[in-house]
Amino acid sequence: MAFFLFLLVNLVLFIRPAELVPELATVPVYNIVIVAALIAALPALVNLLTPSSLAAQPPVVCVLLLLPAIVVSFPLDLIGWGLRTAAMDFLKVVLYFLLLLAVVNTERRLKQFLCFLAVTVAVSASLSLLHERGAIHLPALESIEQKQVDADGNVISYPRLRSTGIFNDPNDFAMILTIGIVASLYFLGERSWGVARIVWLLPIALCGYAFWLTRSRGGMLALFAAVTVLAHTRWGWRRALLAAAVFSPILALGLSGRGEAMGSGTGQQRVQFWSEGLLLMRDHPVFGIGHGNFVEEIRHVAHNSFVHSYTELGFVGGTLFFGANAAAAWTLYSIRRDPAMTESPEQKRLLSAVAAILLGAVVAQFSLSRAYTNTPYLAIGLATAFAAVVPLSRPYELPRFSLPFIWQLGVASAAFLVAIQVYVRFSVRWG
Repeated sequence: MAFFLFLLVNLVLFIRPAELVPELATVPVYNIVIVAALIAALPALVNLLTPSSLAAQPPVVCVLLLLPAIVVSFPLDLIGWGLRTAAMDFLKVVLYFLLLLAVVNTERRLKQFLCFLAVTVAVSASLSLLHERGAIHLPALESIEQKQVDADGNVISYPRLRSTGIFNDPNDFAMILTIGIVASLYFLGERSWGVARIVWLLPIALCGYAFWLTRSRGGMLALFAAVTVLAHTRWGWRRALLAAAVFSPILALGLSGRGEAMGSGTGQQRVQFWSEGLLLMRDHPVFGIGHGNFVEEIRHVAHNSFVHSYTELGFVGGTLFFGANAAAAWTLYSIRRDPAMTESPEQKRLLSAVAAILLGAVVAQFSLSRAYTNTPYLAIGLATAFAAVVPLSRPYELPRFSLPFIWQLGVASAAFLVAIQVYVRFSVRWG
């Protein structure tokens, strides 16, 4: 029952009922469903939060500590309604993340959840495409008109596809479409389906076409990274490079469709936002300028989840967000080196799909400020769940939350922050 309710939570999250049926606007459907799922999964949640379980899953600890990091980031004179709202909103994200780990607790359920994600994302893409073609009319799915100035100084505009719920932005939609495409590619290679597996070409086509219409530059880079790591994890670097070479012209065409590079237009504007955010961090290096204050100070989001979290939550909170992603990636890398992976092609194939989803989400974070929304933690949760359910011959080699881990994470976070600052220093153009 808990697993079924969790699937329902995702359905409500991805395809918001109130945007399809306006009469449900006053009904807190998501809150009702997730509370029911949490109650049904309570025993598993209690086991997940034991000290021994937490020590074995560093990404979980990092995500849990992000909540107090948000709380302490608020200046004393601003504690009040804003803090309560921020804390409650992120608490919902944390509960979603914990619920994923509590109910996706077997390899079979992990595959079932991936299948559900692929189908749900394809349905979401279908709704957006049907609206785009005029077959249905849903106000929430109206395309965003993107405007830019061409080389001759003429203003041109073009529509960008979006979806419902938390994917109402084209870039967010592109990120979840990447997950849907990777999951569908995984099932397309599932030999146990026999010839029936060709059915997965349909969601791949739907998601791929919808993805193209989002015109998301960051999404294109994320999909490129996901497909590359999918090929590398399954076949090694040679075939991965071949896949990258095949995909590169599509990537170049997609990027040229926006007509901009990071040195001009909105690309350069985003680098300027990063630069301003990092300057703000210097005045509040430990706990940051406060959750939600990036927009207050810069009048815009950072368009980079890592810069956003370092600026608002300081080195402490930024390290935790970086650490949740890094620890998940580190865990998957450790699993790939385990001898058990070479003996199980099926588990290696599943590992490749989960790793591709995680890397795609991480790359997308460099062009989106989504450190406080569900999607990054969906990818982190899939990686963490995989580590918990796959049988290993050397599980003791997986990272554990300990003093050495904290030290290594701090050093890695500092190096990562310096790398961002160096990139910004040499890329930003003022005037």
